[in-house]
Amino acid sequence: MFFGCSSLTEVRFGERFGTANVTTMQAMFRGCSLLTNLDLSKFEFSNNTLLSYTFYDCSNLVNAPVISNSVINMTSTFGNCVNLVNAPVIGNSVTNMDSTFWNCQ
Repeated sequence: MFFGCSSLTEVRFGERFGTANVTTMQAMFRGCSLLTNLDLSKFEFSNNTLLSYTFYDCSNLVNAPVISNSVINMTSTFGNCVNLVNAPVIGNSVTNMDSTFWNCQ
């Protein structure tokens, strides 16, 4: 959805932005290198099982959004998020965390 939006600094999601039936957000914000914080509190993650590469190369992201308990695959979700300070609470349903925090310093 926002893949490669390297100039994107902020995203605001309204009440009508429906995510209840979304099953994958793979690479949704990949390469959004100017994002520092992202409020996904209005997102419904209950059916989302795939978050691989969702925030990959979001190099200025400081705070990781909350990750739901339904997520199974988090491959490279926060890869190369070099400024990440606060990691998310990760549910017990995750079975693949390969390189989830690759190059997070």
